[in-house]
Order: sequence, then structure tokens, then C-alpha cells
Amino acid sequence: MKFLHMLTGVYVVLHCTVLSHYVPTPDATETVKLLAALQWFVPTLLLVALVPRVQKSLTSILRVRLWTAIGVTFAIGCILLQLQGEPGLWWAWSTLGLLALVVALVANTSARKVGEGNALLLGIMTALLSIASFEMVYQTGLLFYHDFFGSRTVCYWIVMAEQLTWIIPAVIVVLVLYQRYGRLMYFGRFTLSCLSMFVVLTTIWFIGGMEIPLLWYQGPEGIVGPITNDMANPYMLSISRGSQSFWLWGVASLFVERRHK
Repeated sequence: MKFLHMLTGVYVVLHCTVLSHYVPTPDATETVKLLAALQWFVPTLLLVALVPRVQKSLTSILRVRLWTAIGVTFAIGCILLQLQGEPGLWWAWSTLGLLALVVALVANTSARKVGEGNALLLGIMTALLSIASFEMVYQTGLLFYHDFFGSRTVCYWIVMAEQLTWIIPAVIVVLVLYQRYGRLMYFGRFTLSCLSMFVVLTTIWFIGGMEIPLLWYQGPEGIVGPITNDMANPYMLSISRGSQSFWLWGVASLFVERRHK
């Protein structure tokens, strides 16, 4: 556990500094577009893991130690891919690696209380809850600072609805596990510190004009982009990554008992 905590701390520092450069995503193929659409339904499908009989049948593969090793290896791989400038399909590799560590942290610290299968499910849902709720903040900023699509509130509400397809299943999992096992959330000084840092960094980011690494434009033939924002202040990009990191860390810490924080 100490190694996992140290790795996450080091990863956050890297995420906000040397990994803050966003690699533009390639043009999406039809297959990629289909996968991007299907991702919104995955959390709802995962709810079937709450059924005890289903979870029992999957016992052999729902091992926290196994998936922790996979998650740590994946996170290190994400660092290498980001440093090599490899583009993700619709994601930044360093963010994906940070989410993998969030899953591992929550799963490891809750396994004794809720069981390994439920711990993995809680870890996954915590990661989805944290990134989807941050995306809501991000998209709200875009609404006021960057009018990419010309229709403003229409696109904004579509994206908000997409994020709810991750947030609502996550809330359902938390409520069900709470009903079965009791207290799951622990708000303490570490959580307060993370959320306070998120507020401070987000305020600085927004006051500075909300600089972002990629831009889109409404051209004569539709949306043009993403285009690398070469004029973006690298310090502001680091601050934006810090905002994201401390929000993810703060949300994850809600599901980590005080003795583990």
C-alpha cells in the first residue's frame, strides 16, 4: 500500500509537469466513433456485478492484487506512451494512467470491508465519478471561454447528459454498497486539502482565461480540429492538470478510510 501511495503521489507530480503536454488525437475512424459512443453504456452494464450470484461466478478474476498489478503496469505504460508522444484515441494517456491508480487505491483500501469484487467495482465507479464530474467543470468553463461549436448551450447540455451516464451508475453502486456494508465515505483533512487545492488552481486557471492544449474551430465544412494550441502558456496547462489531479484525488479520498489517507 505504501508503494501504491508513493507511486500515485509521484504520478500526480509528473502529470502536472512533464506529462502536461497533450498529444493531438488522430482523426477518428468509424470504429473509433462507435467505441466512443459505446463507452457511455459501460457503467450501466457493470451494475450487473452488484448481483451476488454474478459476482460469485466471477470470483476467480475479481482479485484486487491481480488488478492492482495490472493497473500499476498500465499507469507506467501510460507514462511511457505520453513521453513518446503517442496519441490516444480520444484521451490523454497520462489522465488514463491516473484513473487506473485511482481504481487501485480505492479497491485496495475497501477490499476488507466490502469484498474484492465490490471493491473493484467501487474503484472503477469512483474513477468514472471523479473524471465525469471534473468534465462537467471543464465543459462549463468551455461554455464561457471557448465557443467551439457555434451552438453553445446545445452542445453543452449534450455533454452534461453524457457525463450523467457515468455519474448515475456510480451513485447507484455507492448507495447499494452503503445499504449492504454501512459507511463508505470518509471526509477528512486530506480530502478537504485536495478539494481546496482544486478550487484554488481552478480559480487561477479560469481567471487566466482557461488556456487549453487543444482547440477546435467551426469551419465551412464543419468542425475543424483538434489543433494543438501552441500559444498556450505551459504554466497554465500545468495548473489545469493540477486542477484535474486534485479533484480526482479528492473524490477518490472520500472512499479511503482515514487510517489509509
